[in-house]
Amino acid sequence: MDMNKPKQQDTLANGSEASKSAKESSLYGQSGIDLKDYNINQIAEILAVRTDQLYRWLERFDQDRDGENLSNADREELLLLREEVKTLQYERHKLKRGIDRLTKKIN
Repeated sequence: MDMNKPKQQDTLANGSEASKSAKESSLYGQSGIDLKDYNINQIAEILAVRTDQLYRWLERFDQDRDGENLSNADREELLLLREEVKTLQYERHKLKRGIDRLTKKIN
């Protein structure tokens, strides 16, 4: 007996029992399923991959999201763009405050 397999049948978000093919079609189809109700072993089984592969994907996703896999040039550009965004947000805020003050003076 496989220890990674759940003891109960998997259920969809609405609580109904589902076969593997129904889960797969639901996962890849337009309706989707709520994966928070599944553990990592169940998700790996649904995707037909090993759990270690799924963990590698998650790690790579986290690294990409955090910018760890960027080249030095890309990292520098990202930092410059973030600074520019902060500057633009500050300037926008100042302009909004200025417009508010002008409209209060006019009224």
